[in-house]
Amino acid sequence: DVSAHPPEDELTFTNLADVAFSRPDLTGSVDGLSRLTISNLAKSIRRRDVLSVLASLVPHPCPRSQAGLKTYSSSFRGVPVTRRTIIAAALIAAAIASFVRPGSATAQTWVTDSICPEDAHAAFHACALEAAKDFDPPRTANGSPDMNGIWRRRAAAHESLEEHPRTLDDFGATSIIVDPADGIVPIQAWADAQRRYNRPAYVHHNAICRLDGVPLTMYMTGTLQFMQNSDVFLVQGEEAHAFRVISLDNRPHIGEDLRLWNGDSVGHWEGNTLVIDTRNQNARAWLDQRGRFFTDEAHVVERLTLIDADTIHYQATLEDPNVYTKPFTIAIAYRRSTLEDYELFEEACYENNDFARQRYINVGYDVYPGMTGDEARRLKAAWELEEAER
Repeated sequence: DVSAHPPEDELTFTNLADVAFSRPDLTGSVDGLSRLTISNLAKSIRRRDVLSVLASLVPHPCPRSQAGLKTYSSSFRGVPVTRRTIIAAALIAAAIASFVRPGSATAQTWVTDSICPEDAHAAFHACALEAAKDFDPPRTANGSPDMNGIWRRRAAAHESLEEHPRTLDDFGATSIIVDPADGIVPIQAWADAQRRYNRPAYVHHNAICRLDGVPLTMYMTGTLQFMQNSDVFLVQGEEAHAFRVISLDNRPHIGEDLRLWNGDSVGHWEGNTLVIDTRNQNARAWLDQRGRFFTDEAHVVERLTLIDADTIHYQATLEDPNVYTKPFTIAIAYRRSTLEDYELFEEACYENNDFARQRYINVGYDVYPGMTGDEARRLKAAWELEEAER
């Protein structure tokens, strides 16, 4: 019942917050909205559509929403909501949905009792290397370490590989780079200049439902499911149907002319460690939201090792001499879910989402085209020539 609220032509963002928080069933429904999203909402959605969007989120409560929405709403006090557009309502619904999870997910718990409980990545990595030496993992029927289950990645590295603070947009985290030991990405000078250009120029691939590539697929989404048998290791994520089917027979890679979003991954066991070798990526994804990139000649080697029954030590070494001065290694912890009946939430999406893509293009972003090794070498040569002439 919205009869007690202002006429829709008089609705401002202050009123919107009041409407939301006067409805107990809506409180706790919206979390982490960006300023751009709120601005679009304030300018383009009529009251009836706003309430419909919020009401549609009732089954998906999220924490911190009341403070968050009030904080953002204060930035737009007095902005009237006058344009009547259902399309904008659909946009905000999609944007909100990208930040929310079903109620069962908010109650999800993760194992904290670990031989290496520290989530600061360098400390965890050092501990995990030692712990793996003495741990005899549970095994499948064929004798391989048993990694079946639901796992939570303990990192916000999708925001930045390097250490970064908590902000309105970022959760903040320590660096996940463990080699080199200073936690700094060993990026070439020309490539760092390109990275700085990438961030404001291109929409992040994840925002338009494109796949994340390797290794980002392994730390972009918060929850992963691993399933395995003697022939394959399956990785399923919550976002955009981003699954990986990794053969375990150490077969040769596909032909060099074939380029895939997640590349061609081939795995094998080295003792208790699953080693995954990935090549043939199309390089249209970044490593993080800071615009760090790689070329289609990149080579990634991942290593997954159980260090206790409920903790996996994940490492990935990326080698791409076109972009980086030397190979570098990242490491994070995966903690097992304590809810045996938990199921992954499907954040349904479709590749190259045309609706979202066009909205970003309308405000000046381009879609990142990826980069080949040849393009990287030409850009590097041009940058070095220009620097020499300064």
